[in-house]
Amino acid sequence: MKKQWIPEIQTMRGILILCVVLIHVLYIPISRINTSTMTYDLYYAFNRVIQFAIPGFILIASILLTYNLEQEKMDVLKFYKRKINVILMPYLFWSIAYILCRYFVGAIKYQQLISVSDWAFWILFGKGYSHLYFMSVIIQIYFLAPLLIGLIQRLKKNHFVTLITGIGIQIIFYWINKFYIYL
Repeated sequence: MKKQWIPEIQTMRGILILCVVLIHVLYIPISRINTSTMTYDLYYAFNRVIQFAIPGFILIASILLTYNLEQEKMDVLKFYKRKINVILMPYLFWSIAYILCRYFVGAIKYQQLISVSDWAFWILFGKGYSHLYFMSVIIQIYFLAPLLIGLIQRLKKNHFVTLITGIGIQIIFYWINKFYIYL
């Protein structure tokens, strides 16, 4: 079956791209305007309103991934190999580049640079630089989506079990984050 073009997704991408550009353009005025002025409040309020852009890109990635996975019988191994080249390798490259830049400008110390646990934290949680968290989330979505879609397809007939399974997975991730990641 041929994949259908979804024009609404392209429109949403365009809007989100403009919002991301505005977020970056507004950073300088927001960081330099006196915080007690009305101008600051207006810039800041507008900046906060357009912050939906990043979750919007995550939503689009999730929609398209689910749409594509349900359109075709998928070879999971081939899917993961393709995503390693397209998403994981650029993410690793830019994470390493940003971490090294941060070291050379003095933002991180040599002890951190040689620490395996610091590198694991930076890479696994998108902390190489602040905006890389987005890629970390996308990688998690691409990693978990085939597993979750397979699970949902098996549970498709039983909505109650699907709901309880989803709630259970959410609770597990909440407790992992609460007690092990953000101590």
